[in-house]
Amino acid sequence: MRWTRGLGWRGRLLAATVVGCGLFAITTAVQASIPDASGVIHGCYNTSLAHGSPTGTLRVVDPSSSNGNCASWEAPLNWGQRGMTGPTGARGLTGSRGPTGATGASGVSLFANVDSDGTLMGGTATAATRTGTGSYRVTFGRNVSNCASVAQSGGFPGFDSATANLAGTTQTSSLSPGDVFVDLQHPNSAGADSAFHLIVAC
Repeated sequence: MRWTRGLGWRGRLLAATVVGCGLFAITTAVQASIPDASGVIHGCYNTSLAHGSPTGTLRVVDPSSSNGNCASWEAPLNWGQRGMTGPTGARGLTGSRGPTGATGASGVSLFANVDSDGTLMGGTATAATRTGTGSYRVTFGRNVSNCASVAQSGGFPGFDSATANLAGTTQTSSLSPGDVFVDLQHPNSAGADSAFHLIVAC
């Protein structure tokens, strides 16, 4: 290069470095397009004996460059392409139904906390009434005639039993299907008023 004759050896070294870096950048830019942005490598292979024997000579090309097209005697060959999504396969057979598990125990669904004067203090009952000494009627908003019930006095000493009878029995024939009759007794079998808890399981 004539323009470098007037440069010293340091200037020539610097000029050579700049030129080399430029060529490296160009080469890198060209190589970066193989494969292309989609990861596909493009090639052309010879199919004519007039242009080579045996046929099948392959060359890799860059379609974005000026010489990136296959010649008339070449066939394109691309690899690294993602294939089309295949059709959904047939649905498999439905498996057999497993055995039915054991039925769990019935949970407590209804309860009432009643004071000694018949006042409903809490629970799922809709009403409570004192009908006599140690006798109470607890009403629920549903039919409880086929449920099980248990009553317990409020923890006061001296009580012998707390009996809960559902509607439909001989003793409670006058009750509606949503009523439970509770009877509290002392050891001497005399009725006595007391707060109590009632549980009805259906």
